[in-house]
Amino acid sequence: MKKNGILLVLTLILVFAVVQVASAAGGMGLGKRQGNLKVVNPVEQLELSDEQVSRWIEIHDDAYEQTRELRIKLMDLQHELRQLMLQGEEDQIEAKKSEIEELRTEIMEVMQESREECRSLLTEEQLEKCENFGLRGKLQGKMRFGPNGSAAGETE
Repeated sequence: MKKNGILLVLTLILVFAVVQVASAAGGMGLGKRQGNLKVVNPVEQLELSDEQVSRWIEIHDDAYEQTRELRIKLMDLQHELRQLMLQGEEDQIEAKKSEIEELRTEIMEVMQESREECRSLLTEEQLEKCENFGLRGKLQGKMRFGPNGSAAGETE
């Protein structure tokens, strides 16, 4: 019984030590990635006018609303694809992949239109600033779609 108590205490000390080391090292997963995130605030960097900011927000809200249902449908299709793969339904898998790709393309087209519309709001001086700190590619549609391609920033 005494041996079990000592073993429990040693295990707890070990767990506590690992947690402390991981915390001191910046954590794992998303927490660690956040430390390398380069956040670009277009309002500050481009010195957008109030009118530009207002229009920019409208454009992003419109794109969000246009893609909201599509993104939900995409998640559902991806779930269905995983189920088909687990069931080994080879004949249906390719059809589901095509359906997913079509939906992704549709979402990307809406996002591209919104980027182009945002770009059209900028003056020549603001467009030059985009090139200096890396927003140019994001506004020209080179931004990846997904968790690592967010408009808020990029990983270094």
